[in-house]
Amino acid sequence: HRLGEARDSDSVVEVERLAEHGAAAGLAATYVGAFTSKLLASGASWLSPAELRALLIGQTGLVGDGPGAAVARAIVSSTALATALLAFVAAAQLSALAYPFTARARAAVGTALLAFHLGTLALTPVFYSEATALLLAFSYPWPTLLARAPKRRARA
Repeated sequence: HRLGEARDSDSVVEVERLAEHGAAAGLAATYVGAFTSKLLASGASWLSPAELRALLIGQTGLVGDGPGAAVARAIVSSTALATALLAFVAAAQLSALAYPFTARARAAVGTALLAFHLGTLALTPVFYSEATALLLAFSYPWPTLLARAPKRRARA
């Protein structure tokens, strides 16, 4: 069947399943591609704590009193913390290889990638709203979660 020709409910479910897997594969490719392009452009130096510290200083100037500024100052002053953060970022982006294959993988990898985006937002003025929205849409089994949610009674 072609995509527009699905007529019975089994065919529709199969087409929707394939579309979801295709979207997940495309989203995964974005993160694997980002990791690969950084590695090809900079080699392993993009995983250098010194590079991350320079980026944070350049992006924020380490000014401000909020929690993000305090965390940025901690990262800049700690090689171990900067290294751990970089390892997490690399692991999150590489784990996207598993994203399209199972619902559990999508939830685990999606959560790691969302943490990456929220961390980026907390530390820099950079926010990837589209990627965040797509991760929220495709990483969790929303129909199942919503079906399990307690029903609200209408007030008379």
